[in-house]
Amino acid sequence: MRYNPQGNLIAVGGNDGTITLLHPDEQRQQIINAHQAAINALAFSPDGEILVTGSQDQTIKLWRKDGTLLKTLTHHSAGILDMDFNPDGQTFVAGSYDKTLSLWTRHGTLLSTFKGHQSAVWGVAFSPDGKMLASAGADNTVLLWQIHHPFHQSVHGTGGRALKTIYSHDGQRLVTTGDQDNLLLTSTSDLTIKSVDAQHLVVMNLSLHPTKDQLLSTGTDQTIKIRQLDGTVLQTIQDHDEVVMGADWHPSGEEIISATVSAHIYRWSTQGKKLKRWLAHSAPIWDIRYSPDGTQFATAGNDGTVKLWSREGKLLHTLNHDSVVWRVAFSADGDYLISGSGDKTAKIWRKDGTLVTTLTGHQAAVWGVAFSPDGALAATASIDETVKLWTMDGKLLATLKGHTSGIRSLAFRSDGQVLASAGDDKAVVFWNIANILQLQPLDYACDWVNDYLRTNSQVTKTTRNLCPSG
Repeated sequence: MRYNPQGNLIAVGGNDGTITLLHPDEQRQQIINAHQAAINALAFSPDGEILVTGSQDQTIKLWRKDGTLLKTLTHHSAGILDMDFNPDGQTFVAGSYDKTLSLWTRHGTLLSTFKGHQSAVWGVAFSPDGKMLASAGADNTVLLWQIHHPFHQSVHGTGGRALKTIYSHDGQRLVTTGDQDNLLLTSTSDLTIKSVDAQHLVVMNLSLHPTKDQLLSTGTDQTIKIRQLDGTVLQTIQDHDEVVMGADWHPSGEEIISATVSAHIYRWSTQGKKLKRWLAHSAPIWDIRYSPDGTQFATAGNDGTVKLWSREGKLLHTLNHDSVVWRVAFSADGDYLISGSGDKTAKIWRKDGTLVTTLTGHQAAVWGVAFSPDGALAATASIDETVKLWTMDGKLLATLKGHTSGIRSLAFRSDGQVLASAGDDKAVVFWNIANILQLQPLDYACDWVNDYLRTNSQVTKTTRNLCPSG
């Protein structure tokens, strides 16, 4: 049973799966058939507008205070035992028989799963300032958790194999290819996720308009769709011979190029008129990108090559990898190109085709490649579940671990402060680049373990002084 913070509504969870909403001032009650099993936990948001319920049926449900169901969340593999809202009202936590805690936005987006208990999690509670989380387990332990990671923020439930992700110009929205025929639109302000029908059989690639709030999507239905950032389709370009693997706008916004699994390139007017078609590779083309000045474009081929072309379609250079090339990207000034390959490397090239450096260190294919907007960094993402940051001359700066499956796409926010990575684990991770680059590893490690060294009775005196204060 829970009172709402305003004191004018009582919610009672029943063993029969019902919620009873009691309105003491009005002397009335409302009974809702809510769950398929006993309700073990309830929590109101601080503003009293949202009620969350957790049940033995393994689900969490979000309700308006009037009893309207907003969302059903399925994540845990056993019953829910306790729930609590953060004092800021933006997140809530659930503890489960499955030994884990889950952290959610108030809109029902999964942010984190905390694992550490050896038995059921009986109780959960936020600290008054909302920065820490405590959990009590049937294993006779109380664990304290850091809620906000200083280096990244994860959002779960963003679809399946995310082949491409792009930021809007203002950085307020991230668009990601989802499961099969949908697009996932993530608000970067409140982390809400909206799924829209992409009207493709499978979405293969995305490209942002150079100036407008529009994007291109390509798919296995052999079409390009020009759409608004909310997913609304404005125009469909047809008449491809095969699956469209990628497309891009000319920087002027007046032309579009596309590439297909049959290794052909197409040039189109934005009205959908075909200007040219030619065979460009000896195997499927995975990606195609214009240089920022529009004088040339690059293609990534299953034949292990990157090809540079003039705007009109004249082959300028052929650049080689030892395996399929998945993705290409130009630097903001157009002077450099980066390619990611199945040979576990990425390569940085000058626009004249000269190799600058080969980035080695990944343990599996490199899919995601991107340059920071200021041209100071290169980022790579791999099926080995890591993101790596590099200097332009090939020095490894950081290896970032936050995914539990392969990563196929990267996108820098326009200010360069955040890098988004999308993986096969149905998660997007937003990396705080400024914090990562400013990190002093030894100082950070000492800050992290200092309380443990100072207070644990089993730590020897010598070990206790590993991280002296001051």
